[in-house]
Amino acid sequence: GNLSAGAVQPKKYVALLSQSGTSAPTATVLENTIGSIVWTRNATGNYYATLTGAFPNINKVVCFTGGSTSGALPLEIIRVQYLNSDTVQVFTQQATDGALVDGSMAYTTIEIRVYP
Repeated sequence: GNLSAGAVQPKKYVALLSQSGTSAPTATVLENTIGSIVWTRNATGNYYATLTGAFPNINKVVCFTGGSTSGALPLEIIRVQYLNSDTVQVFTQQATDGALVDGSMAYTTIEIRVYP
């Protein structure tokens, strides 16, 4: 690309997440330079992206997600955040009361960047 020679290049995980029932999320991975991230369902509306040591420092991990793509009303909120050096977590919540719910993601965008 047109990046300068000194540009910092993060490791990236870019995927589309889908989840239904009590199943773990499934990921359609578009780009992955982080490693073999495994998705699990921890609890209702709470999912883990896990890879030992992949996220070593909270000050170096950046997470993005798109909104709910389930098409269901009321609207739902998708949040992604650092949990620890092994795990990034995703929450899916009802916008009305904040209750955690399953089945909110259908090809929902997620990006995790790990900076050196």
